[in-house]
Amino acid sequence: DPKNPNIQSCFGINLLYGLQSANPYLEAQIEGSLYFQTVGGSSGGELDFKNAPVISSLGYGNLGVTAIIQLQPNYYYKTDLTTSFSKIDTTLKVTKISDPRHILEFNGKPAFEEYARAIHKKPEEITPNVYSKYTLGLELGEGERLITSIQKADDNGGLYTYNDVAEDLSFYIYEALSQEESRRKKLESLKNEKPIAFLSFDCVLCYLSRNALNEIEKIANIYGEVLPNVPKIGFGTFSENFCGTNVNQTETYLTIFEKR
Repeated sequence: DPKNPNIQSCFGINLLYGLQSANPYLEAQIEGSLYFQTVGGSSGGELDFKNAPVISSLGYGNLGVTAIIQLQPNYYYKTDLTTSFSKIDTTLKVTKISDPRHILEFNGKPAFEEYARAIHKKPEEITPNVYSKYTLGLELGEGERLITSIQKADDNGGLYTYNDVAEDLSFYIYEALSQEESRRKKLESLKNEKPIAFLSFDCVLCYLSRNALNEIEKIANIYGEVLPNVPKIGFGTFSENFCGTNVNQTETYLTIFEKR
């Protein structure tokens, strides 16, 4: 009921096929987020992650699926997201694009060249691991940020991203850090409110970063240590969404609580 929304009891869960269906779904949910929050992510698939099918009651295929759930009155939920980065003191302004996910220039210069300069790397040192370690991001305020990851370079000095960008948008650069402290801190903040279920959408780039830092098992164990008796389920996704926004290299999660 738009005239009497109950944002504490109604939420949406998205599973989107690859990256192709994300934008129209999320654009529609921006208005809906006034009445219910959403979490979710894009399914995996081939290396371009563009058209990975999902399964629903409608069948199997290139679907964008949303489950809208309303809790009984004695339950409520919270959504949040987790990233683990340190901001580098420089900005990259998008000054020319070819399409929403193809940046040609930062700060009026070839995007690849300017990105390498900003992270103090030689062009020949840029590898896929470097893209996952040094990402682009926007500040939301109150310590939250939205991450936009670089996919690869083109052959003409440009860069492809996993999210849509626009000209005149100014990005900060963030260096990926250990995820242990940030994830433990977020989970610790939940346990005093009697959580009864935990749902996570965790980006494959987070997993690759954990692997590079030898943290795969350490991070996995935190959930059981902090919320030992809470049922948990999760998805490895590529591009996560949170309340109408598409992000990368981020965990978006939802926790259900029982009212005391």
